[in-house]
Amino acid sequence: MTALLGIFGCEGTAERSRPVATTTRLPRGMPKSLQQWAFAERIAKETGEDKNQFTACYDKRKSIFTRFRFSSKLRRMEIELLDIFAFIWFLGTWVGYALFARAAAKKRNSLSSVLFRYRQEWVRKLCVSGMSEVDSELLASLERQVSFLASTSLIILASLVTVLGTASEMFMNVSVGFVSETSIAEVQMKMLLLICIFIYSFFTFTWSIRQYGFCFIMFGSSFQTVKYYKEDNQRALLPNRDFEAMAKVLDRAAHSYNYGIRAYYFAMAALAWFINDWIFMAACAATMYVLYRREFLSSSLKALASARMSANVNDEAKVSFTDTNGANGG
Repeated sequence: MTALLGIFGCEGTAERSRPVATTTRLPRGMPKSLQQWAFAERIAKETGEDKNQFTACYDKRKSIFTRFRFSSKLRRMEIELLDIFAFIWFLGTWVGYALFARAAAKKRNSLSSVLFRYRQEWVRKLCVSGMSEVDSELLASLERQVSFLASTSLIILASLVTVLGTASEMFMNVSVGFVSETSIAEVQMKMLLLICIFIYSFFTFTWSIRQYGFCFIMFGSSFQTVKYYKEDNQRALLPNRDFEAMAKVLDRAAHSYNYGIRAYYFAMAALAWFINDWIFMAACAATMYVLYRREFLSSSLKALASARMSANVNDEAKVSFTDTNGANGG
């Protein structure tokens, strides 16, 4: 029995037994762990020993072998230093641009800073004139845009999971010269990166939808509609509301939508990783440049700022909501 238990690395856990000599041959091609189990089972059958004495020891040995096999796979998956640097570059461009855009919007014109002013003035207009059917439709259209992209994220996720499950060694067997050879393990890791990106975009889009729902509730409970406001001579708004905070919630919903759109942009850059690392890093830099031009240098931004007759919206006087109650009180 000692020889039997020694197969599983559990010597000394049972009483000594007589040496066993056997000529049992094992089938070829069987994994090593299964060979050990089959050999031990046959020895127990020939010697008449109780097989239950080494069952627990086998279970322990099996779990150790499973962990060893997983770690061996990780060691066999050759991850080059360039791949690690490319991944760090990808995260750095994404997170770095997000931090830069947030800081720069406080000092110069950007789509975020200019549109925040317009959202504040929209809420202030509702305080004075009440909420019309046009305002309700505008808010609903913003929510529909986000809902469309959230649904699209789910469709893309389902497609990526399908590709991940059916990926084979022939997945990247292409003859194009500039496409680097990639193992199936590396392909699956890159697919997992895309899946994580679209999971993040789905969560940001759904959070944006919820925040637009918060705006519906706040606007509906705070503003009278134009029809009843004009007919019944009621106030356009209810008292005891922080309308600046309401504008902030509307702006937060737009920011969440913007984060989801930004994830789509960098997902397009991540596709270049299937070609090679250098093109992937170049795609990340190009994506960051495109985002910068559209956020800070686009013609749409110039038109939005020119409509306000202001060189920098950050230099404008703060939108005041203190006089709205007085204008509509009574």
